[in-house]
Amino acid sequence: VGSQFPMLLTWSLSGGRQGGCVRKKGSNNRARANKIWGIDELQCRQLCLIDDACQAYEFVAYSSRNQGPRSAAPTRCTLHMGPVAQHAVPLPGSQYASCYTKQVSGRQGSTRRRPSAPPPPPPSPPS
Repeated sequence: VGSQFPMLLTWSLSGGRQGGCVRKKGSNNRARANKIWGIDELQCRQLCLIDDACQAYEFVAYSSRNQGPRSAAPTRCTLHMGPVAQHAVPLPGSQYASCYTKQVSGRQGSTRRRPSAPPPPPPSPPS
C-alpha cells in the first residue's frame, strides 16, 4: 500500500515587496475578488486558506489620519479567485499593503489535490 505525503502549502509575497495585487493579464481573467472589511491579516490569510478557489489575498491597512490616537486603522482583505501577477503595486492612502499568492505543492493556486492513478494490479502468479 502506497503512502500519501502531506500537501505542502506556502505563501509567496508577490514581487517580493509590499503592495497591492494585480490581476494577471490574459487568460480571460474575470474571476471575482471578495472584499471583507475590518478583519486582521491572519484572519484574511485563513479565509483564503480554507477556500479552494482562492489563489491569493491582499491585505491593506489604511491611514487613520482623521481618527483619534487610539483608533485602529481601517483594514480591507481581498480574496482573489483568479491568478495574480508576480508583482505588486503601491496603493495610495494605505500605510501597509501586501499581496500573497497561495503556493501548493510547488504550484500556484488551488489547495485541491488531483486524485492519483490507482496502483497497477499485482503480477499474475506463475502457472
